[in-house]
Amino acid sequence: MGHQHGHLDLGATTGALGLQILVVAAGLLVAVAVLSRPFRRATGSRTEVAATVAAATAVPAYLLLADALAVAQQLVPLMLVAVALPVVVTAGRDRAAPAFRQALRRAAPAVLAVCGTAAVFMFARAWMPGGPTAALHTGLILALLAASWSMLCRPGAGPRAVWLHGVTGVVAAAMLAATVQADALATAA
Repeated sequence: MGHQHGHLDLGATTGALGLQILVVAAGLLVAVAVLSRPFRRATGSRTEVAATVAAATAVPAYLLLADALAVAQQLVPLMLVAVALPVVVTAGRDRAAPAFRQALRRAAPAVLAVCGTAAVFMFARAWMPGGPTAALHTGLILALLAASWSMLCRPGAGPRAVWLHGVTGVVAAAMLAATVQADALATAA
């Protein structure tokens, strides 16, 4: 019998567990920020900064956890850039590149619409009997993108506000359900 030193082997699963916890926590924070937005009047708040930073943290973590995505791998760098841009706007100083920041704010409703629609489509694919888990992971990444870009939208009043809060509410609710499902699938594996 050889002498064994005290050694704590946490294994490879600890890293994955840490990423799962990060993704679930970030997803919850983003969803709460999106769902509470109609009740908050101020824009440029710490909540918006926290939501965009959480989304920008969760997307790379999801990319590390996901076995496969339901989109071409060439889109991954675009997704990473797209999730970082809202952080630049919400966390940046108003004096820094105001034209660039305004252009991103003007583009936000279109990015929200495209990513939100694509996320809901991916969730629908994933939730069909025998649906691919790759669609679930892709939908979560797209929902995080949509939620992050929604923080750049100025809701205004009337139909625009109803559209913005309606779209983001649906995306956030679906994102919560998908986060729970993805966590359950990862835990079962």
